[in-house]
This record gives sequence, C-alpha cells and structure tokens, in this order.
Amino acid sequence: MIRRLFATVAVSTIALGALGALAVPGQAVTPSAKPAKSCTLLKTSEISKEFGGATVTPGDAGINTVISNECHYDVAANGDIPSGTVTVHVLSPRGKIAFKGHEKGTFGFKAVPGEKGVLYWDKTGSSEMLKGDTLVGVQGVFIGDTLPVAQHDAQAQVIALNKIAVKRA
Repeated sequence: MIRRLFATVAVSTIALGALGALAVPGQAVTPSAKPAKSCTLLKTSEISKEFGGATVTPGDAGINTVISNECHYDVAANGDIPSGTVTVHVLSPRGKIAFKGHEKGTFGFKAVPGEKGVLYWDKTGSSEMLKGDTLVGVQGVFIGDTLPVAQHDAQAQVIALNKIAVKRA
C-alpha cells in the first residue's frame, strides 16, 4: 500500500506540475484525441520478464484525466528484488512541453548516458520518453521490508519497459 501511494503521489506530482507549468491563462485544454490507455501499453509477461519471472498482477487503472492516465501493476518479490509497483503514465497532448521542461532538470530528471531521448529520476525510479506529443513514463518502486528502508534500483528494468510502452503509445 505504501509503495502504491508513493508511486501515485510521485507520478501525480510530476503530471500536475507539468500541467501547471503548461497552463496558458484563458486557454482550456481540449485534446484533439484522448491519450493512449496506459493499461494497454505493457503486458504482465513483459514486466515479469524484466523482474526475473516475478508474479505480476493485471494492470489497475489509477488517476485519469482528459489528457493523462496511469496504470499500476503489483510485482511480487523475486530473488534480491523486493516486491513493488510498476506504474505507467501517459500525458497527451502537451507531453512534448513537459518532456522539454524535464530535460532541463525539472523535478530532478536527468538524461541517461548512452540512451537517446530517455530521462530518469533516480529518487522516484521514474523514466520518461516522448512519442510525438505524448509523454510516456514508467516508474518502478521497490522498497524492501528491512531497515534501513531503501528503494531497490530498477533503472535498467524501468527503461526497458518504457521503451516497450512508448512504441505502443
């Protein structure tokens, strides 16, 4: 539950912050098309494969707005990886504006060396990629049950999943 809450708060903060930065006084957001449904961008088998064959629950829709939506997948512990949550987030239209802001370091995102067009924020385990004007983000929150509490670094898995999701967006 805490993992899901952390993932929802982190992704929602990023999305709402981006929307606030993108707001134009007196101009309503009226998308010409709805964003891709985040629960259709990844398969549980793909997530399982990235996490060593871990059991993954079907996607559960999270916060949805007229220009964004998210989907949560619970991932069981497997080997040295604690249980956690993978969240897929889609922002469209205006995804390009948000991505460009994040490229400049907004919210702590940084370009990933050797990965063209990929941003990653290590504090939240979030990766972002752009397809046209659609921003697709994947976040992995894997926090162990032992003290001291620490988040498992799932950067490689999250980026691999983001590459799959952005192709389907």
